[in-house]
Amino acid sequence: MLTVSKAISEHDNLAMVKPLVSEEEIYLDIEAMIKLMAITVRGLELAVGQRSAMALGTIMGSQLYKSMSPSIKGKNLKEALEAVNTRSFRIDVYKMRGKVVHEDPQTGRKVFYYVGRECPIRQILYHEDIPAGGTLCRIMCSFVEQLLADVLGGKYSVKLLRYGPNACFLRVEIVNGPQPPDDVAVYSKKPSLEEYVMLLREDLRSILVAFDATVDRVLGGNPTMSYMAGKRYGLLDGDNLLSTIGRTISVDEAITVLNVAYKGLLELSKEGDVISLERSVFHDLVEKLQLGRAVFIYRTLQGYLAGLLERLTGHRVDLRGLDEKATQLKILMR
Repeated sequence: MLTVSKAISEHDNLAMVKPLVSEEEIYLDIEAMIKLMAITVRGLELAVGQRSAMALGTIMGSQLYKSMSPSIKGKNLKEALEAVNTRSFRIDVYKMRGKVVHEDPQTGRKVFYYVGRECPIRQILYHEDIPAGGTLCRIMCSFVEQLLADVLGGKYSVKLLRYGPNACFLRVEIVNGPQPPDDVAVYSKKPSLEEYVMLLREDLRSILVAFDATVDRVLGGNPTMSYMAGKRYGLLDGDNLLSTIGRTISVDEAITVLNVAYKGLLELSKEGDVISLERSVFHDLVEKLQLGRAVFIYRTLQGYLAGLLERLTGHRVDLRGLDEKATQLKILMR
């Protein structure tokens, strides 16, 4: 399972450093939010296709920027990027031959580049082993587009050009409007480990709140879609668990395996054909953040558990919620 030390393992090889923050709530919050964003966003991408899911990422990025914009309003580009870099983001301006803006030889359009050394999305991709360039990356590209539009007053298209273990390389095309000045130089500074963990937790919360504010606009809060998304991602994680076990197992054995694998995040019990969630940090997050689309998230988690059980048992499994929060789940096995 993910720990805070793993959550910062990309942060300049600090995985070998003992975490300075030891509060259990912080550990579990980071674990749960990384997993929850993977289940919901990547799960939707798998369920409806990347092309359709990209709209979700675009609106989420805009919503995320809106939540942070009060700290950026009235600033010039250098000040705005430096304000963003006080969070768990690290964005540097990339210059070639002393210039920021260049002409793309293939399109003739004006382009410039940023180096994304750190952001919460990179943590989700890295620890969930999700390919770069999909809906999650679209969140951050949209965020940068909104920042540039707000500060410079034009329209900009941001795309992930390269994704690597140490940084992302972003290409920004000027669709219309002014270009950034060549004298802007922004080089982010690495925060302390303790500070980074706290900033990561805060920004993951902001992304989750952005998802909550966005999902109805894209999917209309469709509970069937949320269940499908959760199940698709549960099947993936179930494959990973099954590979460590080496054989399919009974439902009772699967409950034991899940309680070990998700220790601290989930605690399940089973009586007859009903599974009970005795503990769920995911549900706790919904309540702490007062998320308005709670039912959508509950159904996503319901589908996720069904996918896990289906892979571990080797049988077709669905779970029917017996209560609004989906903490009592009837097993339907075929």
